[in-house]
Order: sequence, then C-alpha cells, then structure tokens
Amino acid sequence: MIAFKLDEGLAKALALGYGNGPFDSMSTRPTPVDEMHVMLFHLGKFEEVPLSQLAAAEEVLDKVSADQGPIKATIGGVGRFPATEHSDFKDVAYVPVTSLDLLKFREELATALKAKGVGFSEDFEYTPHITLAYIDQSAMTPMGRVQHAEIALENIIFQIGPIGKEFYLESMDEEPVEKAMKDAPHYRQAEDRSQTCSSCIH
Repeated sequence: MIAFKLDEGLAKALALGYGNGPFDSMSTRPTPVDEMHVMLFHLGKFEEVPLSQLAAAEEVLDKVSADQGPIKATIGGVGRFPATEHSDFKDVAYVPVTSLDLLKFREELATALKAKGVGFSEDFEYTPHITLAYIDQSAMTPMGRVQHAEIALENIIFQIGPIGKEFYLESMDEEPVEKAMKDAPHYRQAEDRSQTCSSCIH
C-alpha cells in the first residue's frame, strides 16, 4: 500500500482503548496505533506485483516527496462502511478526512504512477478516511463522534510484503532560492543574514 501514516499523538487520540471509551473485544477489532493511516493506493499482494513496479513506485515517491509540502486536512465525525469480502465481511468504522489538497495530490500521484507502469486497485470510489475498527455487522459503532480538527499529512509509507519505506514531505515554508542556498554543498549562514553568500548556488 501507499498511505499517509498518522503521527503517534494523533493515532493515540483516535485509537480505541486510548481513552475513547470501552468496546466489545468479541465484536470489535480496533486498528493498532502504529497501523493507523490514510490510504492512498493499494498495489496488490507482494507475490503479484513485479519487482520492477515496486522500484518504479519508490522512484515516483522519492520525487513527489521532495516536491510536495505537507498536506492540510480536516478530520471529524465517525462513519461506517458496510461489510465486503475485502473487510472479511466486517463493517468498518472510520473517521472521514476532508481535503481538496489531498484529492489533488492523489490524482497527481496516480498519474505519475501510471506513467511508470505501476498498477493499483481502482475497485472503489476513493473516500479519504482513517479506519478505527472492523466490527460485526450486528454490533454498535464502538465510539461516539470525533471532534473536528485540522491535521497535517506529511509522512508517506510504502509497504508491501517485506518491503517498507517512509517518505517525508518537504516543508514548503522557505522561498525556493533560500532553500537552494541551504542545499548547496558550501553553504554557510552568516550571523548577519544580509552577508550570507549566495554565490554558493551553482
């Protein structure tokens, strides 16, 4: 999969068993804190994906993570997807994620992956969300409403079988010229910023 990983603080704030009230462990399988994410793409099973596609996907993610700043989004509320064979016939309790920037980023990433010949599942209409738990179809949704909050998505995980890598979106706060200066091999910041050498951009 390719997904945004949640930071630990946010994951614990949402995870069942971390102050979000009791739940029935017989009917509810909560998402572990270290597995909470916002899915972008499902590439398939490890044994079904050619190694060339995995390498191409990593190349695309290397590039986009260097060019894209953190993505702002809003979370809030609790929804419930009906059971399917993909969820082992369990309903899925989730927190909706709202962000036009996220949808745009995903569309651009999809274009880049397809251009490199990387396949991914397109079986469902994309609905950005954070899965809270898998629950029996007859069980109650295990938690109440999640308050709306602003979050930043900045850590992409690429995980398929034994292969796993993380990509951090670069901050876009700096001006391009200033960032280029700092990335230059012989850059030195003077105490007086007006004296900082800009000739190190070559």
